[in-house]
Amino acid sequence: MATALVLAVVFPEAGNLGGGGFAVVRFEAPPEGESEGLFSLDFREVAPAAARADMYLDEAGEPIREKSLIGPLASGVPGSPRGYWELHRRLGRLPWPAVVEPARRLATSGFVVDRHLTKVLEDERSKLRRFSETAATWLPEGRVPPPGTRLRLPELARTLRAYAKRGPEAFTEGPVATAVVNASHRHGGVLTFEDLAAYRPVWRQPVRFDALGWSFAAMGLPSSGGIILGQALQVLEHESWGRLPRFGADRHHLLAEVLRRAFSDRLLLGDPGTSQATEAELLSPERLAALAASLDA
Repeated sequence: MATALVLAVVFPEAGNLGGGGFAVVRFEAPPEGESEGLFSLDFREVAPAAARADMYLDEAGEPIREKSLIGPLASGVPGSPRGYWELHRRLGRLPWPAVVEPARRLATSGFVVDRHLTKVLEDERSKLRRFSETAATWLPEGRVPPPGTRLRLPELARTLRAYAKRGPEAFTEGPVATAVVNASHRHGGVLTFEDLAAYRPVWRQPVRFDALGWSFAAMGLPSSGGIILGQALQVLEHESWGRLPRFGADRHHLLAEVLRRAFSDRLLLGDPGTSQATEAELLSPERLAALAASLDA
């Protein structure tokens, strides 16, 4: 959790408090009070209650370019603040303020911008400029900070200080929640205080399968990754992947054929409450045999 929170400061395109995620955790020995040592937590963002099926379409029913990708209508209800807290509550050992402290300290005292962050901000500069909030944070004095700059994020530091003291309630009520909701509405979003307060992460069973001599545990729905991995590895085993010459064209071709089919099933997947197919169906011997039978050598 400490690492995730530090990434929220220094690696904003990969780690942040405004998004969500998944966790698959394995302990050799179960933590005290737990009967087993394998867990998965779904803290992916969810749609605001006011979201509509047609909110990315124009009056003619055509998609509006970028509306589902940029801006507050593209943003879900944040899952990370309560997700990190819930993982720590159930599985952590250190005091919560100690977990948050490294990130708070970096946001307060600043960190040195590297070439990677400068390039990311350069690439995204036109998007960041669209919104006063992102421009003020990542384009100080209207420009991309060059490598070697010490970048301080005082508002994020205050947020992290409140998070250390109050946990996820720091994001669902008070000044942070007000700032988030106001920013959403100011730019045409539909996020509400009720959305922030209602969000809860969900403990789920990991996807389990055996392939190529290994036992796997991976994230299940609403992530498609575990199912795609399970399909691909089990079909590769069925097709004697290990016997093909390493780095040979036959092996590359088989991998491409298998992944094409596994990824095509991704269209069926989403929220487990509404998904068009279940993990059990897509990892069943019948489905795997059908995928293998369709391969084109």
